[in-house]
Amino acid sequence: MQNRDYKRVKNDIIPFLKQDVNAYCTTMFDYYGLLRNFRGVPVEGNLTTIEKADIVEQALHKDIISYFGDKFFPNHFRPYIQMHEHETLPFSDPHAFTIGIYRQDLAKNFEYIRKAFPTSEDINDESNTMPSKRIKKLCKNYNKPLNGTLAAIVIGIETIREECKHFNQWVKKLEALCIT
Repeated sequence: MQNRDYKRVKNDIIPFLKQDVNAYCTTMFDYYGLLRNFRGVPVEGNLTTIEKADIVEQALHKDIISYFGDKFFPNHFRPYIQMHEHETLPFSDPHAFTIGIYRQDLAKNFEYIRKAFPTSEDINDESNTMPSKRIKKLCKNYNKPLNGTLAAIVIGIETIREECKHFNQWVKKLEALCIT
């Protein structure tokens, strides 16, 4: 869903957390789909992708937790912001990405895109060069849910986690919930 309004998001999260004090909640929002009323948005300054995401996640966490006061365990809410669309994740292994979408002829193109950025999570310049538009330009029939899933299966979660540090931090937080 594009154009996430903060009031609507908060109205979804709060009732969920209120219904069960033992529940955990996380988010996965695309930064560029957030409206300007979203907590922590816009992020200004020459910051890394992870630093920008952290600012928004902390603002979101602080606001949601403040609603509950001391009647809530802060670690029960784990927000995650994907700065440049989830389509950056398959670029963690461009070759496997092309195998997963049955377009190995695009391997050099995808590798070129990936090498232009410090990490795959950094792939973006502006709205007309965001990852999904780069993919669609090269692969007209790319279907996000189907092809993205197939690519992720071929790439494997370990490769994605190794390349995508911010995504990996989030997954580690979720894994820690299983241990406690």
